[in-house]
Amino acid sequence: MSTILWQRMAYADLMAIGQSAIVHRLMKMAEETLVFPPREPSTDENWVVGKQGKVAWRRAVPPSGQTDDCDAAADYYIVYREPTDEEYRKNDRHLACTVMRVLHVSELGQLIK
Repeated sequence: MSTILWQRMAYADLMAIGQSAIVHRLMKMAEETLVFPPREPSTDENWVVGKQGKVAWRRAVPPSGQTDDCDAAADYYIVYREPTDEEYRKNDRHLACTVMRVLHVSELGQLIK
């Protein structure tokens, strides 16, 4: 499992979901699957439009071949980036990614087009 840094806005997004099973699945998926830079572009993971090389997104679905007991989590997308040097120093540990936002599919707008 990777260490993920969650920004305040990402925590606020999680709390706004209001369903603990979905929040748990989103946090677990982030720890298990987020990598920066993202893997090969796909319908489940890619760069944010206009932020290629800096900010990525991943749909909250398990890696292929794995099953999941929380289908509603697939309606959410995690927007993330590489941690800054300052974030590494402050946390005194290896960080895989910094999660900036957790967005419902209805909030994505032009991020993934």
